[in-house]
Amino acid sequence: MKPHLTRIMNSAFLLLAGSLLFTACKKGHEGGGTPADNTLSAVLKNHPEMSTLFSAMQRTGMDTMLAHKAEAYTIFVPNNDAFSAAGISTSTINTMNINQLQRLIKYHILQKNMAATQFPISDTVKSMADTLNLFMSLNPNGSFVNGEKIISTDIHADNGSIHVIDGVLLPPTKTLGQIVKETPRFSLVYSALLKSGFMPRVVDRAKFSFFVPDDNAMNASGWNAAKIDASTAQEVTDLLKHHVTITNTFSTDFYDNSYIYSFQAGTRLLINKTPIGLKLDGSTASPSKVITTTRGTTYDVVATNGVLHEIDKVIL
Repeated sequence: MKPHLTRIMNSAFLLLAGSLLFTACKKGHEGGGTPADNTLSAVLKNHPEMSTLFSAMQRTGMDTMLAHKAEAYTIFVPNNDAFSAAGISTSTINTMNINQLQRLIKYHILQKNMAATQFPISDTVKSMADTLNLFMSLNPNGSFVNGEKIISTDIHADNGSIHVIDGVLLPPTKTLGQIVKETPRFSLVYSALLKSGFMPRVVDRAKFSFFVPDDNAMNASGWNAAKIDASTAQEVTDLLKHHVTITNTFSTDFYDNSYIYSFQAGTRLLINKTPIGLKLDGSTASPSKVITTTRGTTYDVVATNGVLHEIDKVIL
């Protein structure tokens, strides 16, 4: 065959092959070959155990936000069982105030992609709900957010990650100081806060834990109203510093023979897991037990700046 004829035939073959390839790609794109939607919104929609949260997102229009790939997000998703345990159903969602519902959802979302390998040992991360803090921890008991266990991690989407949790995160509205002030049985601790000048600490935006003895416990230890009045501001401050720690510690972060550091320089609190309690390291006193009557009321009470636990006696 002549060389120029060979070149013509080769060129024709390449043109035909390219045309067939283009046609095949076009048909694949138009005829069901479109790449699957793998945005966060689509992943949530396609997971039946996440249907309650997805219903809430649809009602608020946030499913549209999570369908865009321009931004990355992380969602801590309570599964349907978690919503049921919290008394929240699809019908409840449909009757909730739309602004409150949106705030609830935003409290479960970070405006960045966070993989499980990036979970902090004990720190805060900012949610989308008015930049309220979520309190994360990682310990031998597992990974937690606001004390709720992360039961499944790293469900990937094109615009972020999903981590499944076993409880609903309710956005707090009060600081630790406000909770103490508004709880009648904590009146002596509140008086001590005012006397000490320590109040600014427990209303700061931070990640504290506050172990609060009620009035009966304060009286039993001798810290009654008269003693608080007669003590110096420094003496009362030193008492309170044993009860406030510098990091968020939920009941799920307690395990035997672990420590957390108090505000009192050079002191730390020794943790007891069963029953949950704590005492000053080196003290011969029995642990001050956490009152575990009602989660969210007597212990694991989430504030905007940390977590509060009621205890049965003063830490001395």
